[in-house]
Amino acid sequence: MAVFGDPLELIFIELKTDPESNRNDQDRYLLKAKAVGMAGLLRGLRSIYAATTSASKYDQVLSALASAGLITIEGPGKFVPVEGLPEPQIVYLQPHKNAKADVITFNQVADVISTFGDILSIRFAESIRRWAQTKAGGPEDVS
Repeated sequence: MAVFGDPLELIFIELKTDPESNRNDQDRYLLKAKAVGMAGLLRGLRSIYAATTSASKYDQVLSALASAGLITIEGPGKFVPVEGLPEPQIVYLQPHKNAKADVITFNQVADVISTFGDILSIRFAESIRRWAQTKAGGPEDVS
């Protein structure tokens, strides 16, 4: 059972508070992670788990990854990535679109969140919409 939907669609999301701050040198780590692939990144988690003094924290991470259909747990701290995981997509979450092709805007997120209808979601959506109109690092309105 997948936690977030189809486990065959993998997305790395980069939060940008200023869409003008997108620079290729900043994106290098995302491109490297994409090149390694999801299975490679998951295998790297083994060494992190082996070195941690907080195994219970990572047990929860592994449980979530297993629930999402990305790994099979074979024992405490022992797991294997699922075969045939697709290449992850890189998507930017930022105030508004720019030259980057794969962007989710703050207003698009607010549109979805506001459909939940509860007071916290409505207030959060309002804040995200306001953030989309505010220049990063300053109170001035850019609309």
